[in-house]
Amino acid sequence: MQYSEIAEFLKPHTETEASLLVNAKATIYTLLTKVYIPKAPYSKLRDGYTVTKKKLKAPRKQKISDEDLERSIRRTRSKIRDICMVNSFELFVTFTFKAEKKSDAQRIQVLKDWIKNQKKRVGKFEYLVIAERHKSGALHFHGFFRGYEGELVPAEHKGRKIIKKGRQLYNFKNYKSGFSTVIKIDKGAQSQATLSNYVAKYITKDTPNINGRHRYWASQSINRPETEENPEWYTKLEPVYETTNDYGRFMFFPTEKVMQVRS
Repeated sequence: MQYSEIAEFLKPHTETEASLLVNAKATIYTLLTKVYIPKAPYSKLRDGYTVTKKKLKAPRKQKISDEDLERSIRRTRSKIRDICMVNSFELFVTFTFKAEKKSDAQRIQVLKDWIKNQKKRVGKFEYLVIAERHKSGALHFHGFFRGYEGELVPAEHKGRKIIKKGRQLYNFKNYKSGFSTVIKIDKGAQSQATLSNYVAKYITKDTPNINGRHRYWASQSINRPETEENPEWYTKLEPVYETTNDYGRFMFFPTEKVMQVRS
């Protein structure tokens, strides 16, 4: 590539030049690959492109519409499912807090500090944490851990171990800011999918943003699925399952076969 070609690629482009019209999007998981075909194509900014925009006066802050809020919630649920389907999490965890930690900000900070402290004490581990609003209005958190080496102790009530649906419940030994519950996750994609759907349903309009951005937070090293816009290979394969909803069509293919066609 000549320098002039590099410069041409890096220069700011018009919005039309930099936009990619998406007719289908593939999300590649460990066992299955999902292809989403929207009812109407949508546009996105091409990777590596910037857009020249005129400076405008900052618009007045408007209240987010119900439609935008619902779209944001759907995206959050989808991202949670995506992360769960490409990470072999080992623990399903729940954190509650003592009554004196009343505000959302206080509870979020307590948990962030505890996770940071644990990484220093027991080594790095991967996590995905989601906030849930209780009927009382107070926040508590659900999450998934992998590679956590800290000590777990069997949960007990009046001296007897707590068994729920045939499973031993555990507590984090050094979590002192409230109550914790830990369940060891069965291996396999089905268990991951079941738990991710269980947690995703708690994402509602009342779920607060963490760090002012997302309704969840995750470790930087966590796996995320590969995605591909406008794939052509899916037309050569027979889906093992497909469904539709108000937003479009979803087709599912064995990832092993997808990789064979893509190579």
